Amino acid sequence: MPLKGFGLPKKNRLKGKKRIDRLFLEGDSLKVKQLKAVYFRAPEQAEFCVGVSSPKKLMPKAVHRNRVRRLLREHFRLMRPEWTEQQWAGIQLMWIFLGKRLPKHEEIEAPMRTIIEQILKNNETS
Repeated sequence: MPLKGFGLPKKNRLKGKKRIDRLFLEGDSLKVKQLKAVYFRAPEQAEFCVGVSSPKKLMPKAVHRNRVRRLLREHFRLMRPEWTEQQWAGIQLMWIFLGKRLPKHEEIEAPMRTIIEQILKNNETS
């Protein structure tokens, strides 16, 4: 029996070719170690959206790519409550893992926290 309320709701998932293309064309990016984030603030959107990616070129095995995507989603889900929903409003975010091997939890958590803090700091000033 799956747990309800602990996942990333569908309304917060970054989907659709137009939205993803706009994110990569108009968005800014930050890279810390093996983790890259592309983000964009869409003022017309009230909810935040998140997507995750692991390039096939760097990690050829699908099992490993899926594991990395699960780890990225899980770490983001656990860190998100530390900041208010108002801080996240309108942000579209894509996490991209650039490593060539499976990461440990610590290798994702610290860079992700740094990137989130920089994104929210940039969001407050603009």
